[in-house]
Amino acid sequence: MSYEIKGKIIAVLEQKTGVVKSTGNNWMSQSYVIETCETYPKKMCFDVFGEDKIKESNIQLMEELTVVFDIDAREYNGRWYNSFKMKAVKRENKTEGTGTSS
Repeated sequence: MSYEIKGKIIAVLEQKTGVVKSTGNNWMSQSYVIETCETYPKKMCFDVFGEDKIKESNIQLMEELTVVFDIDAREYNGRWYNSFKMKAVKRENKTEGTGTSS
């Protein structure tokens, strides 16, 4: 099941990298914070996994967009942690520079 949130990117957090112990493959993730444009705005931190997906999504600070994401939880040392993983980004097509002056 996927969910969507529409808002503005208010923070781009530090990129994380590492190596998978079992395979030796490199991994990369980038976290972003999005804020909704409601009377009482909500904030959500979500992650984008994989260098290709980070480059492809090309999310920029202060950009307004819709994020499609999945929710998951994992247990670590008896505590549970939620994660919000981006599946896709939807952008509105804005036409710029089409006005004419007389």
